[in-house]
Amino acid sequence: MIFAIRSRFSGKVLHTVDVGDRHMPVAAPDLRGLNFMNANLCGAELCFANLENAILLGADLREADLRNANLRNADMRYCDFTGADLRESDLENAEVYPSQVCKTTFWGARITPGSDVAELARLAIVDARRRFH
Repeated sequence: MIFAIRSRFSGKVLHTVDVGDRHMPVAAPDLRGLNFMNANLCGAELCFANLENAILLGADLREADLRNANLRNADMRYCDFTGADLRESDLENAEVYPSQVCKTTFWGARITPGSDVAELARLAIVDARRRFH
């Protein structure tokens, strides 16, 4: 089965992926372990998506909606998260360094203390404070 990842702004198909015979609910796609290396997912609608162990190396996730997504153990190094929404997502043990996180929201995200994600979230907060003062 082919699953289409759509833009949250226009509904346009951004990327398609073969998910095999997995049952694919529209509201919470099961994309665990799939390869999205260097994929253009700018503005993608991925709320509640299960991306555990996914390979997102170098993916363009600018303005992507990843609220409540499971990104546990995902490889997200070199991604661009500029303006992405990661509220309430599970980022435990995710690899993200180095990645762009300007204007990215991490509120309520589950983050491994002392990890690269924790440092990037701290930098995003510092950046937000700088913009508002």
